[in-house]
Amino acid sequence: MQTPPPGPYPARPTQQQQEYLKREDVVGKKVIDGKANEMGVVKDIAFSTRGEIAFLVEKKDGSMETVPLSKVERIGEYIVLYKEMGPIGPGPVPPGPGGPVPQPEPIICPQCGYPNPPGTKFCQRCGAKLPEKKKGLFGFKI
Repeated sequence: MQTPPPGPYPARPTQQQQEYLKREDVVGKKVIDGKANEMGVVKDIAFSTRGEIAFLVEKKDGSMETVPLSKVERIGEYIVLYKEMGPIGPGPVPPGPGGPVPQPEPIICPQCGYPNPPGTKFCQRCGAKLPEKKKGLFGFKI
């Protein structure tokens, strides 16, 4: 058996090389749907005859669901799916005479600082659990 010659070590992997995940990096991860609800756990990876990749997810009720990679928004500590888009309709209704309606504040991730949409339970960037906004009597923030 030959030993590698002494000298420079191989270059660090490029960013493109680092974007690939191995099967064991994905199997066992929790899947979070677009509404920040836990959908289930990845049990395996599937490949179609056309070369498409999907995750086989065991749902909480024990049934299996195939989730195409095209529906995955982010893979981190959790696998986060895109929000389901409803039917396209007319644009937003302009504000009435009372002026513009104030927009709810985003939830800032304590891990990475990413501003997440209100109502989100897990960070869309890193997958960390987000703090819940506490409300007092009559729905006012404390």
